Amino acid sequence: GFTEAFLTDLQERIDYLYSVFVEFVSEMRGIPQDVVRGTEANTYMSEKAIQLGLADSMMTKADYTTHIFKTPVLVPYSPY
Repeated sequence: GFTEAFLTDLQERIDYLYSVFVEFVSEMRGIPQDVVRGTEANTYMSEKAIQLGLADSMMTKADYTTHIFKTPVLVPYSPY
């Protein structure tokens, strides 16, 4: 099996990456971090994602393609 030190280190890395994820989603979607944590990184069907503030709308593939080419490129996020 794995050593306790290895498992502790691994969990610390997971916790850190999760906090970065929560902060990013909170900032980009304009919703509180506790709401993001409450989703427990679950996936949702479109209507529920919209209700939770995780998505803006449903689009067809063609609508999305049009939208993405009209949207300005965002500056990449970096927690460092």
